[in-house]
Amino acid sequence: MPTTFANPSALIGQPGDLGTSDWIPVEQSRIDGFADATGDHQWIHVDRERAKAGPLGTTIAHGYLTLSLAPVMLAQVVDVANVTAAVNYGLNKVRFPAPVPVDSRVRGHVSLISAAARKSSVEAVFGLTVEIEGSQRPACVAELVVLRLGERGDAHVGRGGHEHPRAGGIVRLMPNLAVAIGKSPNVLVERGLIK
Repeated sequence: MPTTFANPSALIGQPGDLGTSDWIPVEQSRIDGFADATGDHQWIHVDRERAKAGPLGTTIAHGYLTLSLAPVMLAQVVDVANVTAAVNYGLNKVRFPAPVPVDSRVRGHVSLISAAARKSSVEAVFGLTVEIEGSQRPACVAELVVLRLGERGDAHVGRGGHEHPRAGGIVRLMPNLAVAIGKSPNVLVERGLIK
């Protein structure tokens, strides 16, 4: 069951452990799909026969594949209500201490490191440690920075934002969010990226 916060502002001043995600299987098909999506077809990831004779005896997941599972793990552990949008803002630290062998299972241990009000959002820094089932060393240790835009009326939303009448109300969007992805707030609403 996820840890629930009433709104983005509720994250402020609440550092600590939040919980653990479900196990996620890392099969060869997932690794191959990631290789196809990124163009990273290094043999250690996709060539099972060659990898058998390699240093690890099997194919391994890309480190960035492991990291790409962070949003799934975070969503299973943290539920912030009354959010108009959550935006991955960046990473403070990322390390891959251990490889993830094919057919392993991984899960994420999530903590809230900090949260601070920004002009029209709350910037939350989450700690993520990705555990490999049966391994003493983690697959990934990272600090994830997520901007959470609050609902109408949230104290941290609306200063300097754009308004758009949709879905029975006003949506406020950080001006730089639309600029950063090259879209106007109208296009973001029409494409379902925000409500």
